[in-house]
Amino acid sequence: MADGPDGKGEDDRRGRTIAARLPLEEAFAAVGPAAPAAGAGRLSAVHSVFRRVTIGRAPENDVVVDDMLVSRQHAELHGDPVDGYELVDLGSHNGTFVNGERIRGKARIEQLDVVAVGRAQFRLVDDTLEEYVDTGEITFEARNITVRTGARTLVDGVGLSLRERSLVGIVGPSGCGKSTLLHALSGRRPATSGVVLYDGRDLYAHYDELRRRIGFVPQDDVLHEELRVSRMLEYAAELAFPPDVSRAERSGRVDEVLRELALEERRDQRIDSLSGGQRKRVSVAVELLTKPSLLFLDEPTSGLDPGYERTLMELLRALADGGRTVIVVTHSVQSLRLCDRVLALAPGGRIAYFGPAQLAPAYFGREDFQQVFQDLSTRSDVDWAERFRTHPEHDRYAGAPAVEAAPQIADDLAPASPRQAAARARRTWLRQFRTLCRRNVAQLVGDRRNLALLVLQAPALGLVMLLALPAGQLSPPADGTLRIAAKGGFVLLTLVMAATWLGASNAAREIVRELPIFRRERSIGLSITAYLGSKVLVLGAVTVLQAVVLVALGAALQGGPVDAVALGSPWLELTVAVAAAGIAAMGLGLLVSALAGRLERAMTILPVLIIVEMILAMGGVFPEMVSKPGLKQLSYVASTQWGFSAAASTAGLNDIEPLNGLARAVPTLDLANPAAATRGLAAALRGEPRWDHTASAWGLSMLALAGISLATITGAGLALRRYDPHRR
Repeated sequence: MADGPDGKGEDDRRGRTIAARLPLEEAFAAVGPAAPAAGAGRLSAVHSVFRRVTIGRAPENDVVVDDMLVSRQHAELHGDPVDGYELVDLGSHNGTFVNGERIRGKARIEQLDVVAVGRAQFRLVDDTLEEYVDTGEITFEARNITVRTGARTLVDGVGLSLRERSLVGIVGPSGCGKSTLLHALSGRRPATSGVVLYDGRDLYAHYDELRRRIGFVPQDDVLHEELRVSRMLEYAAELAFPPDVSRAERSGRVDEVLRELALEERRDQRIDSLSGGQRKRVSVAVELLTKPSLLFLDEPTSGLDPGYERTLMELLRALADGGRTVIVVTHSVQSLRLCDRVLALAPGGRIAYFGPAQLAPAYFGREDFQQVFQDLSTRSDVDWAERFRTHPEHDRYAGAPAVEAAPQIADDLAPASPRQAAARARRTWLRQFRTLCRRNVAQLVGDRRNLALLVLQAPALGLVMLLALPAGQLSPPADGTLRIAAKGGFVLLTLVMAATWLGASNAAREIVRELPIFRRERSIGLSITAYLGSKVLVLGAVTVLQAVVLVALGAALQGGPVDAVALGSPWLELTVAVAAAGIAAMGLGLLVSALAGRLERAMTILPVLIIVEMILAMGGVFPEMVSKPGLKQLSYVASTQWGFSAAASTAGLNDIEPLNGLARAVPTLDLANPAAATRGLAAALRGEPRWDHTASAWGLSMLALAGISLATITGAGLALRRYDPHRR
């Protein structure tokens, strides 16, 4: 086997020689020791504390932290040993933490409390501040990790212990719980029981602080395919780093990552034109922007040919040697010998082996990993977990848990300055909102085919309506005339339904197609309201422009509406009504997109909902369609029905179609009892109250559309919360 970039080929040969010449127990010992006890960071400096100490990235601070996750003026510590110390967060972007808890405003600090600012930690000792820096060379331990869902156990009692700069491969048959274990180890979906230690600290208890030091590359690429490589990385950096990090600094970090991953020549290439291996490198690049110490990858080699698979595994080997711990789930076995350790899972999520990669086949009594996989899949007569548990080297690699001293959580974590906390939240929200809006526009412009469809949809539908709909239906009848078969309601319904379809279809793909990206960005502090707000603004602008085109073309020959009730211009008022119906449908599309989970599921649900919306709105033209019990009540939550009502109010549908109301009230005439037939004619001729040509009727419909839009967008936000990283 050829040497990798780190000389691992020599280690492989040595491992095979050891396995061949020594008994298995002696071979384990010869390969090297297990992970040492977890540390608590690297002591880099000791700072004197006298009255007031400022901490931040700017050089004028008393304590300068060279970390782009740290704000220029991040926090300050003031006080003395007699009166005590107080830590104040200065409106930092990524927060200040005391014993793993993010402080709001300020907090009292006791002796030996641990303060975290970015990747640096500080400990107060007498009148000094000890600084510990996470250089990336961290230890990692997991003990008795068990994941259950209902009565089913997905992962059962898995333990491992890793030294610094480790590359670990997790392998096993399909369905044995590899991805579930990876999510538990990373803290994204905590285990039901067990403990995960990041450099000796409980990852689950301190997840809010430690999550920015952890990178996670899912099976699906976390990429916006319409963007160029460098531009996408710049947007990711803008969301991750504080606002006071300059554009030049962010671009410099992007350049560093591109060089590290050998992507410099691809920086101006669109992501959808990259090969599978290059796309996976870009996914890794997104995570490396914040210099994580711990990197998880879920089947990154899936779908790659052997050459790309080997190249990617060599890249992961180099990343580990560069000062990170890398844990990768893989089905590929060609390059497992590049790993320091291999964790083999048996069906049921139980550990079948954890130890040196080059000794794994020998442990199973096989010549290669393919045979090991075959045994794990087919030999149900072997209790693999018990076999490994009783092995003499079990405790060396997956033994007893390390003891961690539980930190004393500071009592005073209440916000001392609500204004400062609120101001920080507003700044963060606005910055995320602006960045996401720019990225959404860049995606829209970058996908030229989709952009062409968006541009052509409304003109195409408008031209069809212009040619197909009867003319002059929205103008009042001439004096002394009465329309017998007026079609104004049908014209308005067509406009509203076209806007509804466009609004919903524009939004239905928007969230579900980038769920992996959303989950990643949410794990590092993305605001759901900023995310949804950016979608609403950009998609809403598209929907409004489409409504303008639909009304301009579709109603061009209708001779009306001729009078407004609220906005002064009847054409503006009609356009607003149609656009509001489209935006309400857009909210429904976002809700479907957030709930569906998969793109094909969203596109299956959407047409059904649109047809239901259409049926519920048909009461304006075919009243018998919603006269059944339940349907009429259900129509009150249909955006199309309220959009039609608003448009009908502007057009004065009760006035231009008086006989339509009569026909709805008296579909048949009993000539033998004309008195009975004439009862209720006055009310029928008055028409539907929601269609009255009054400001109150139009305002009621618009208020209902606003309520439906708010409800669906809120529902989308609540649906997105299920993807949040959560504590056990």
